[in-house]
Amino acid sequence: MHQTHYIHITMHENNDLALHRIDTNLLVTLDVLLAERNVTQAGKLLGLSQSAMSHRLRRLRELFEDPLLVPGAGNLLLLTPRASRLEAPLRHALCEVRRLFAPPGEFEPGMSTRSFALRMPDVAELMLGPEMLSLAATEAPKVRFDFLPWSNDLDALENGRVDLQLGAGPKPKHAWVDSADLGLANYQCVVHRDCRYRGKKLSMAQYLKLDHIIVGTKDEALSLVDIALQKQGVQRHVAFRVSNFISAPIFVAQSPSSVATMLVVPAMPIWRLLPLRLMRPPVLHAPFALTMMWHKQHEADAAQLWLRSFIAKIARQKLTHQARASLPQSQKQSRANRTRK
Repeated sequence: MHQTHYIHITMHENNDLALHRIDTNLLVTLDVLLAERNVTQAGKLLGLSQSAMSHRLRRLRELFEDPLLVPGAGNLLLLTPRASRLEAPLRHALCEVRRLFAPPGEFEPGMSTRSFALRMPDVAELMLGPEMLSLAATEAPKVRFDFLPWSNDLDALENGRVDLQLGAGPKPKHAWVDSADLGLANYQCVVHRDCRYRGKKLSMAQYLKLDHIIVGTKDEALSLVDIALQKQGVQRHVAFRVSNFISAPIFVAQSPSSVATMLVVPAMPIWRLLPLRLMRPPVLHAPFALTMMWHKQHEADAAQLWLRSFIAKIARQKLTHQARASLPQSQKQSRANRTRK
């Protein structure tokens, strides 16, 4: 059955054309009539009979208060001046209406010049960034990635200033956030190679005797480490508070009595050049998921779908080999020596 669509517009007392309950199929009919200039041919294209087309043309003439099409030579009709003026804007308007109901367009990374704003911890930036640069050079050469300063809050993601945010720890419970896990990362204690404590794990007593290098600002909420310690009724001594995760191990490398507790990802080749080793902390034993988050309003956006797939592909490949990739060279060498013995 042919479906009729209506536009509701209030009639004005002056004689300006204002439409009230107009069948929008009439506009489609008019578009075809203006193009074909033949009622019979237009009817064939629309699947309508001669009488149905004549009825629609009569309604169109009443609507526009103009004959619109008048007899001409042969079987062709001539457009009135009013119809000629309507032809281009009508076609444009119908194109815009069709665009409203069209499925989402495809995203072509090879041709796109779009910029994506990303927010993630600096270790994740270092883990993903170089590979993103290399892969994008061939897959999306004109796309730009803007890495914004890290913050735990999701305000920028909510208001659209960030397209994608990465983090670790408990997933946010905001109704507007969607997320996907990229892989697992473990909290590790980064200690100096000459740290007086040996073995694979620090006891709580040993842990609390070390000078702690932590990342963040005084205004931030308690970290997951401090929350875990607080639950056990203890508190660590913070010797330095640094602004990023990359510099924390460099501080540790200068002091055998210091420690940095952090998620270790395969991001830092410089670590393997420093006198460092890894030990398990007395808290946060379970691995944490590195999570990718986005606003639900962009769930089906073609460009966002490509971005999430692009980053997930790199992150999951990296995190699959996390344990080996994140092991400092000194610890690898020690393991190799034991194997040879």
